[in-house]
Amino acid sequence: MESLFSRALDSGVFPGAAVAISVGLGEERRTLFQYYGNTAYQSQGDGVVPVCGDTYYDLASLTKPLATLPALLLLLREGRIGWDQPLAELLEREIPADKRDIRLHHLLGHSSGVPAYIKFFESSEIIEEYQNQGREQKVSGESTLNLILSEPLLYQAGCRSLYSDLGFMLAGFIVELKSGKNLADYLTEKIYRPLGIAEKIFFNPVGRPHKMVDYAPGEYCRWRRRLLRGEVGDENCALLGGVAGHAGLFATVGAVARVLEHYFDLWLGRGDGPALCNREDLIRCFSRQRAIDTTWALGVDTPSLTNSSGGRLLSPGSVGHLGYSGTSFWLDPERELIMVLLSNRVHPSRFNEQIKRFRPLFHERVVIKYKELLSCIFLGED
Repeated sequence: MESLFSRALDSGVFPGAAVAISVGLGEERRTLFQYYGNTAYQSQGDGVVPVCGDTYYDLASLTKPLATLPALLLLLREGRIGWDQPLAELLEREIPADKRDIRLHHLLGHSSGVPAYIKFFESSEIIEEYQNQGREQKVSGESTLNLILSEPLLYQAGCRSLYSDLGFMLAGFIVELKSGKNLADYLTEKIYRPLGIAEKIFFNPVGRPHKMVDYAPGEYCRWRRRLLRGEVGDENCALLGGVAGHAGLFATVGAVARVLEHYFDLWLGRGDGPALCNREDLIRCFSRQRAIDTTWALGVDTPSLTNSSGGRLLSPGSVGHLGYSGTSFWLDPERELIMVLLSNRVHPSRFNEQIKRFRPLFHERVVIKYKELLSCIFLGED
């Protein structure tokens, strides 16, 4: 690992990274944490800070499986929503005719037909509302919801799969509507606090940011005209005040590992404590969709036959997800293995895409060294 990350740092893949590797289940689990490099390439006023266990990263799209998916699973367990409820019932409103066949599982499986991404921050209507609210305010979720629903579907729901931020933005609105709470508050109360990590994983809402925290800086944002530190990189999430179903979460590597370990144990039937969802629902989420040709399960991805970010060696039943900022995780059930990689590869520019070559190398290296890793962390060998 040292040589792999040393080359990555020298090549400018990222300024630094935090890694968590967990092996085993329940009380028998052992977790290894490693930290490489610094939070930034250059001094940001206080000097270069080495990455450590208290470094907070913008998780980007890991928000989908680590925030929105758990919230929906909890609402499913409480009976507030159903897998096959139509979108009109989930949003409690009239919707365009072309979207009446969309169900919850379509949103989670990226098969709703909703477009992948729209630059709402370039919409004249949204910009006018945003400017009227002031630069440190936000646009209403209602405005964004109306714009998403007004977009024509690219295909009929359930016919194919296309990764969609907009689908998870809708999912975030559903959580807030059905829970009666802000997404950030609902997750803190119902998910993160019970897991004991409420101070280590959170959204940064406009007007209520978490301060006195060591954030790995993000990119220089051309739209906001500043280097981002503790501000979500995704512009659409920023418009919504830093809290959305598709992006906005910040966390330490330890907190990410804790969420994944809880769901990993429940998935494999080794949970030792109060479950935050029904195991049957989680198993459904972690199973690849069979009705369409896709690698996507519900809220998580599975390994593709070629060019998988998880490399070539993951077991077929593995699940994972990527974050645009340089974050990722993969869970391998056959090996009882969890791999988490957090980095800020977008610092200082989002156009640095070397992470695409690094991710599979990292995961393959862990799997290749798997047996040695077992002896190291279970037998205490150096």
